Amino acid sequence: MENTKSMTKDAGFSGGESIYNDHDSFVEYVANDVIRSLKEKDKKYLINHPDPVDHHFGLGLYIRNKYIHGKELCFLCFPDDLSSEIVRTIIRKLAPAGERIRDIAETMIKSLKEMGDGASVSTRALLAKCGFGDDEFTPADLTEIHNALFDLAEANGLELDMSAHEFSFEGVPYDLKFTVRF
Repeated sequence: MENTKSMTKDAGFSGGESIYNDHDSFVEYVANDVIRSLKEKDKKYLINHPDPVDHHFGLGLYIRNKYIHGKELCFLCFPDDLSSEIVRTIIRKLAPAGERIRDIAETMIKSLKEMGDGASVSTRALLAKCGFGDDEFTPADLTEIHNALFDLAEANGLELDMSAHEFSFEGVPYDLKFTVRF
């Protein structure tokens, strides 16, 4: 088994507590450690290919072999799921937020055009249709994506009509359906 001394107090954790005890600390530590070791071209590749599935047998495998398999993790996890979460965290840390939000909104605009005039969908449902997982975004991220989608739709000559919700308090905007108008 790998010497875990470097993953305790020496790595910035108080009291010598091992990162193997806490899921969130483990994910953050591994993501930061991997980022430090990446070359610039690899960072750019990850930013341009943000789907963790694309990295399952590359970076994901590296993470599973170096940090997960053979380690005494004190929390339950499936190695594939944990490495995917770490890859998502790495990509989130690398991607400038505005660029990533815009890229996601552009992907969603393409999907809206394919759905056609009169289609009805919410921002969250459209994200799922575009292959993004519900666990990838915080409520703040969803709000930013929703706003970017509406801004980009207007720039692309699309109207996303939410008038059915006027004067009502139904929920957060990204969960409310809108109708696509060309």
